[in-house]
Amino acid sequence: MIGLTVIAEVMDKEPIIAEIWIFCLWASAVTFILSIVLSLAGRRVYFAVFPVCLFVAYGTVSETRDEYVGPAILVEAGPDYVFQCHLAASCIIMAWIAAGLTVLLIKPRVVKPISGPTQI
Repeated sequence: MIGLTVIAEVMDKEPIIAEIWIFCLWASAVTFILSIVLSLAGRRVYFAVFPVCLFVAYGTVSETRDEYVGPAILVEAGPDYVFQCHLAASCIIMAWIAAGLTVLLIKPRVVKPISGPTQI
């Protein structure tokens, strides 16, 4: 029996760049809206959204960072694919940060009156 070399392609099992961007933009929109709604509702669960964001973002880039699959992706798709994956995943984290900054600008601030000597 003669040994044959098996060539397995990696990129036929990976999502294309458009799918990655669509998924990450949807996740960013959900993160942004959910974070704002939870913050304005006065809930402290706003910070509970962050681990979910990290989990989704890591799921997007995990295969590009894999010890065995990562180099194969880099060879087949090139460094542009890896860069686009990381850039799309960072949009999810940026949406969470933008929601926090938006809430800081929108939320009404309670101003305490200055207590000083009163004149009668």
